[in-house]
Amino acid sequence: MKAFISALLASAAVSIETLTVDNGYATIQITEDGVPKTLYVATGSSQSHDNTMVIPQNGRAVLIESPSMDPSQFYKPNLLGGSVEYDVDLSESNCGCIAAFYLISAPGKDSNGNYWNTDGYYYCDANQVAGNFCPEWDIMEANQWATQTTPHSCDSPTNKGFYTNCNRGGDCWLNNVNMLDYSDYGPGSNFKIDTTREWHFAINWKADGSFSTTMSQDGNNVSMYGDCGSKITGDLQNGMAFAISNWSTYDSWLWKDRCQASTCNASQLLFKNISIKTGSDTPVPPTPSNYVYGNACATSWDDDCNGCDCRWSWPSNEDWSGPDAHCRCYQ
Repeated sequence: MKAFISALLASAAVSIETLTVDNGYATIQITEDGVPKTLYVATGSSQSHDNTMVIPQNGRAVLIESPSMDPSQFYKPNLLGGSVEYDVDLSESNCGCIAAFYLISAPGKDSNGNYWNTDGYYYCDANQVAGNFCPEWDIMEANQWATQTTPHSCDSPTNKGFYTNCNRGGDCWLNNVNMLDYSDYGPGSNFKIDTTREWHFAINWKADGSFSTTMSQDGNNVSMYGDCGSKITGDLQNGMAFAISNWSTYDSWLWKDRCQASTCNASQLLFKNISIKTGSDTPVPPTPSNYVYGNACATSWDDDCNGCDCRWSWPSNEDWSGPDAHCRCYQ
């Protein structure tokens, strides 16, 4: 995520009922593997109703499983081999707005391995927005003119789980401006996906980290494909927290030359009908006590690996750069 001014969700004029529960957290109804599931919106306050989440401008939210900001309660399903889909309304997200639906390896940790409560929500991301790095997968950063999906890997963490550097620009990106026809996505009835109206988004991950995104509306479907997610397959499998934000910028990294940035007028951003399909593989078991495992190695055959899930690793009593650190099969 590019840096933006984080703010608690402010009061906004909305046409749907505001629901608050214990400690001021709102509820949101999602579907997980075909079964309804109630989650809570961690912001301190939010507008939501049934299956719809509303994010006011300059707002950011994370999804938790109980109405308290407990770092153990982030909603973090295994998504490797799974999918995420939802309906989104970008009718107010003009050029200059960024509607973001993404994953982060929260809660963040400090150099001593303690949870780092940077902003009241243990936030971290690949651009160190709140002062703390961690892996990030931008499922969707979008406005009416452009949409982009970007995985961000990080250098291996210390043996305390602290990240010192991440790929701020992303390991790759899928952007409609570069990868799709002009008429596939944009504001107006002449586009296959008319972004002035509600439309459907889906992302699917394969076990090897490759992925696809599909946008659909009124029987029209457009898709993009990527194969650069292998560096954070372990993060997807172990679980990453869901974050949603609504911010603005004049920087054209998202829309390129597709439009001219102007003041963002997205007073509210709506996500509906969030549906999660968890991964078919079981989550990665806890790291064995004798080794600490970091990011994936360049190939599945490096050092001691034999075509397995090959990761940089080191003895738990040494540093990541110590003499016994090299690529091993993750166990």
